[in-house]
Amino acid sequence: MSIRARVFAIVILMAITIITFGIGIGLVFVQGHLEQSIEADMAEVGEIADKLITTEINLLKADASMVARHVFEAAESDIPRVLREQVETYARFIGLTVIDHNGIAASYGLAATPEQVRASEYIPKAFAGEAVISTTRPEAGGGLVFHVCVPMEGRVLSATVPGMFFRDIISDFTIWETGNIFILDHEGTVIADINSDLVTRRYSSIASSKTDSRQQGVADIAGHMIRGESGVGKYSMYGRDRLCVYRPITGSKVGWSLGVVAPLEESPLKNMRSGLFLVWVVCLLLSLAASVIASAVLERPYQKTNLLLASLKYKEKLLHTINDVAVLLKAESDDLAGNILKSMDMMARCAEVDRMRIYQNSMKNGELCRSQIYEWSEGAEPQTGKGVLDVPYGRTLPGWEKKLSAGEIINAIVRNLSPEEQAQLRPRGLCSFLVIPLIFKNNFWGFAAFDDCRREREFSTDEEELLQSGGLLIASAIFRREMTSELVSAREEAVASAAAKSDFLANISHEMRTPLNAIIGLSDLALDTYDLQGAARENIEKVYSSGVTLLSLINDILDISKIESGKFELIPAEYDTPSLINDTVTLNILRIGSKPITFNLQVDKTLPGRLVGDELRLKQIFNNLLSNAFK
Repeated sequence: MSIRARVFAIVILMAITIITFGIGIGLVFVQGHLEQSIEADMAEVGEIADKLITTEINLLKADASMVARHVFEAAESDIPRVLREQVETYARFIGLTVIDHNGIAASYGLAATPEQVRASEYIPKAFAGEAVISTTRPEAGGGLVFHVCVPMEGRVLSATVPGMFFRDIISDFTIWETGNIFILDHEGTVIADINSDLVTRRYSSIASSKTDSRQQGVADIAGHMIRGESGVGKYSMYGRDRLCVYRPITGSKVGWSLGVVAPLEESPLKNMRSGLFLVWVVCLLLSLAASVIASAVLERPYQKTNLLLASLKYKEKLLHTINDVAVLLKAESDDLAGNILKSMDMMARCAEVDRMRIYQNSMKNGELCRSQIYEWSEGAEPQTGKGVLDVPYGRTLPGWEKKLSAGEIINAIVRNLSPEEQAQLRPRGLCSFLVIPLIFKNNFWGFAAFDDCRREREFSTDEEELLQSGGLLIASAIFRREMTSELVSAREEAVASAAAKSDFLANISHEMRTPLNAIIGLSDLALDTYDLQGAARENIEKVYSSGVTLLSLINDILDISKIESGKFELIPAEYDTPSLINDTVTLNILRIGSKPITFNLQVDKTLPGRLVGDELRLKQIFNNLLSNAFK
């Protein structure tokens, strides 16, 4: 082997060794730190959720204590009235019950506290002066409820809360793609989870693990949780490794705990391993040139990875902000303007802009004009009251109306614009800006403007897309509020029209059935009585078949009118299955005629001879299906 070949082999071997060793060490180091960072982030999510749940628990207890005070101050004869008023005042409570040492003294509402709850651990604690919340309890209606028990001067007030109350609170939390938050009571029963079925079934992994060994991992974590411990655990379920951070709920006095769980395959660890493998391959190929070049190239993938992670983190932050805006604007509230300003504050701070404005379009004297209807400003001079109402596009910013109405986003630095545009924008203190058109059903409704008054920047494509979503959410909330009254009026007119149509269909259909029944009966009688042959019999058969088909259509019209009037009913009764099949085949076989269709009838041997159901409706279903098939 030549020296050149030996040197080449040694360099390649050294490069492979160094690269493999370096990337291996880096993988261990980065993975370790990344796992710690992931655990810390999940722990922080758990802390935030704990504060939220604790706040809700305290609010429930405070509301229940306020109700108890009103009940205590009321005369004994007025207690039922006071209970009714308090249920109407506190929407969280669906029922209220006053309990004394002899039993239930008074109650009002849904799912009132039953007598057997007195034997639980919660009522004695409340008699002892402690406010507590029970675990979920099945109620007679089939749902689940909580009971908030508070002391009341020798009595106990029990306020009933829907069993999905805490589940609805934590359902907005999503970790990575499918991760979620769950809550267990002191026995390990799920009382809140994004999967409502687990809550409804009062699922317990501890109990399930006794019959299903696959549940053992999560059961071990549940065991730590019911002992009031905090920590981090990993387990595998249904072939997926999961990471769980758990802690007791601060505001719970009955041993509740919460956990933050997510599949590891959705974490940044998976992408990190794939990225490092790609780096190893690239570095190995580049090492063929020289070790110096290879070492220089090794640095580049890490730099790109860091930039990518930073970009993804910012995008994730912006995405969470838009999700929060969607939740805020979706909430039922009379203070729409307040919610819009809060949403603008969240979006503007996340995008690091100094001012955000919402404009709505209108036609004035045949010209499309813009008016500023909302503004958020911090670090920049507000523009409200400075000629921002009914401003024509064509007179101030030529060309903008055409661009924005076509859905084009204007992302620009002021100094790069035309002198006319600079003259309009510089007095407003702009260095750069992003103008996003808001279009509903191909209608140019207005636009959202994001102003940076301190630096020149170009907004990224991700920022354009996500901020456009946020702007559309705000405009949609305004649009919905404006359309509410029109929709109510339109609905009333539609209901009246539908009622009139249903009455008409019902009346005309009944009038048509009498002559049709005569046609069907006479044609059937002619077929059975007279020895008709050839074309005459074929014609009578067609009259009979057409009459039956038309009568079926009229019956369908009657059914539609019954459905629309709310009078449609099913009449179940025992019927003969072979007879139903025979009637259906006999009626529909005539529809084949001369069509090149083969009609095969296959009956399962296990089909029962007698069944229970609405025979008429079943025949209608089969007739419709076969009629469409023959067509």
